[in-house]
Amino acid sequence: MKIFFVVGGLSGSGGIDRVVAILSDYFVENGYAVSILLLGCRIDFKTRAKKIYYHITPGYKFLRNFREFIAIWKVKKRIRLEQPNIVYNTCWLLPLIYYQYRKKIFSAIHWDPRSQKQHVNWKLRFLTRCFRCSGTIIVPNENLKLILKKEFGFKNVIDIPNPIDFRLIGDKELPLPSDVAHLFPYILAAGRLERDKNFDLLIRAYNMGDAKEHVRLLIIGCGSLKVELQNLIDRLGLRNKVYLMGSRANLFSYMCNCIFFASSSKVETFSMVLAEALACGVPVVSTNIEGPRCFVVDNENGFLVEKDDILHFAQVIDKLYFDEQTRGRLKNKARLSVEKLSVNKIGLIYKRLFSKD
Repeated sequence: MKIFFVVGGLSGSGGIDRVVAILSDYFVENGYAVSILLLGCRIDFKTRAKKIYYHITPGYKFLRNFREFIAIWKVKKRIRLEQPNIVYNTCWLLPLIYYQYRKKIFSAIHWDPRSQKQHVNWKLRFLTRCFRCSGTIIVPNENLKLILKKEFGFKNVIDIPNPIDFRLIGDKELPLPSDVAHLFPYILAAGRLERDKNFDLLIRAYNMGDAKEHVRLLIIGCGSLKVELQNLIDRLGLRNKVYLMGSRANLFSYMCNCIFFASSSKVETFSMVLAEALACGVPVVSTNIEGPRCFVVDNENGFLVEKDDILHFAQVIDKLYFDEQTRGRLKNKARLSVEKLSVNKIGLIYKRLFSKD
């Protein structure tokens, strides 16, 4: 069987990019002919699949949209030429211009349309209509499936959680990365430095507690709010306590050595970094939103905090740091709680799904 993955890139900033990298490797290992058609040039995740590049260069928005259309048109020609059995798609435009072959297109949606500021305008309506042209829509949780069906008119929607490749983590603790050895011990957070990740709340909550006198906060990721967050850190007098680390291709060694992992996101349909932190055997604290609730159980493998409750977030940070008994109990259950997300188990679901068509 021949499978094409169509994705913007394989960068560390996107959960869907991570999913494509893991699934493509899984299918290569199982004897499938796999190609990844890349619309972007950045690659942080290694994969053994064949890569075909259709670079969309940065520029003015209208030029970028035009270049994206041209790139997708070239992708369509490649698909028509090579006739893959399955196309795993993450691009909104492909199902529309490849409508006549929609049955072979499985489109992944990893965002909640309700979270978009333009959710009542023509752009989002057009976007969702494009995705509805797919043969099958794949989402990472059941609640998003219900939203797409009831509120946006989607029909053939199935929910499959994101996979984790436990082999990348291994059974032994990974060594402490040399670039953070002088910052140990630390709490870890990771994600794009954008509004929806709500890192300003995390920084303020950390500042409110007593743990800041004993442990640092490291935030891995890049984004448009870097200067704003650094200014907040400086205003709060946390320059030597909170560090914006920039991007890292492999987070596992950072995760395995942190005291615990923190997520302050306003919206998540899954949260790969939280799931992978648990896979590293690390307890987590997260805002109580749809994605993390799929695998974070309050007071079992971590803590869930209401997304606007900064005081409670500060209290949980202190509890996880100072209460070693609680932290140890959560740590013992962390990895076991996400073993159901192993790529071998999730991959079987995909194999059964693809074999139906």
